[in-house]
Amino acid sequence: MYWIHYRRILAHKLKSLCETRWVLRHEAIMIFKELLQPIISALEQIENDSKNKESIKRAHILLKIYLINTFESVSEVSKKLQNIRENSNV
Repeated sequence: MYWIHYRRILAHKLKSLCETRWVLRHEAIMIFKELLQPIISALEQIENDSKNKESIKRAHILLKIYLINTFESVSEVSKKLQNIRENSNV
């Protein structure tokens, strides 16, 4: 049930991203990274198990946004690696 993931997320609190203090920025990113998988799991469970159509719709939208951003990041890394490979063969 998604409540298990929800409780784990509540045990930590996402911190705002500090623009000037890199230690706090690093801490905020690490907490977000730690909580990302439980958040995704909870959204997947809501999407699959909820009886509330609005909750299903919102969970689906958030998961779609996450996947699009993930694919865009992978695509950019792939392009950079291809450029490195092409430049090293010259």
